Amino acid sequence: MGIWSSHLYGNDTTTDVRDSYQELIYETLDIEKAYMKLMKEYDEYLGTDEEPLVWYAIADLQWRYGRLMPEVKDKAIYWIDNNGGVDLWEENPKGAVNFQKNILKLKSKILSPMPKPKKIINPHNFVHNPWNVGDVYAFQFIKDEYACYGLKHKYVLLQKIGNTKPEGSKKYPCSVIQVFNKVFDEIPVLREIQGLKPLNMDVHERFFFDDKRPPVLKLIMDMYKKSEYSPKRFIFIGNDIISGKTVFPWNDWEKYSWRYLEDLVIECYIDWQNHTLKFVDGKYIVEKNKYSDV
Repeated sequence: MGIWSSHLYGNDTTTDVRDSYQELIYETLDIEKAYMKLMKEYDEYLGTDEEPLVWYAIADLQWRYGRLMPEVKDKAIYWIDNNGGVDLWEENPKGAVNFQKNILKLKSKILSPMPKPKKIINPHNFVHNPWNVGDVYAFQFIKDEYACYGLKHKYVLLQKIGNTKPEGSKKYPCSVIQVFNKVFDEIPVLREIQGLKPLNMDVHERFFFDDKRPPVLKLIMDMYKKSEYSPKRFIFIGNDIISGKTVFPWNDWEKYSWRYLEDLVIECYIDWQNHTLKFVDGKYIVEKNKYSDV
């Protein structure tokens, strides 16, 4: 089991149980049905040192939904009263003390009045991954700090080229996009995508120490709320059919949501206006441009 903090969800087990249970709740739209499926899935944890963590995560999530089952509440309190899971921090005495404090906080929570039962909905069907493969969007820069580069209120084109998800994950897939290396003064039309090249999403310094790995030309859109797909930021202009592979393996790409997309795209756009990447003798070489538009 991996441990990175003493927080309730600072370890693999509670995090995995919480995420699995949440997905089962979305799937069944029923707390108890999802619970029964979860117990079958995590049966191997029962009777092990990690069992208390399973009950902590279930109790916490059920309480948040306003539907804490008596048997789950009793199990969680039993393990908290017996310092269940604290021994897992035996190599970190300070972490053990802090984890014990956190499970005592959990006890106080689940003994307190629950919130009103939440309505259970599955957000994935209409929020998580709404774009179709081939969809092209104009994305507008709006931040004041980029006005000095002449980029505020300008547009770039991006296109969904496929889907990806972590291997073995039950989560719905994420969109994979490419951003094109041209800035427009006005909202472009679909035909203007023709002939454009994808923007290099690496910063040029990367190639100084890693000159054999190809540039990153794709991004994962890791967004989970309807508001993050705002039509004011992403203006649909049409669908340009994608031929070939549209399902991508999950790899070491970093994931970006709309909150960081503008910063990332502008950083890369400016960087590659000032630099050129060439592939010579099996290596990627960066050259400084003499002139640039920004």
